[in-house]
Amino acid sequence: MRRALRTAGRGAAGFLLGLAIWLGLTEPYDRLLAAVAEPIVRITERPSATWLEARGREIIVDRADLPPSSPRPGIPAD
Repeated sequence: MRRALRTAGRGAAGFLLGLAIWLGLTEPYDRLLAAVAEPIVRITERPSATWLEARGREIIVDRADLPPSSPRPGIPAD
């Protein structure tokens, strides 16, 4: 019984630690993802017209050929 409680406690602690790391690193990861993906997207287009920006939990796609008043599409970063 004691061993099972210890194992459950370690499992819960590991889960909480993993959750804290995930929540703490999600925003920097999303920014990194946008920064790495943007040059890859821009390599395939002539002229380069696409910019990616991490906002909240989305990667916002902005293009030079979109009207300024139109909404920008977002891709879930999760």
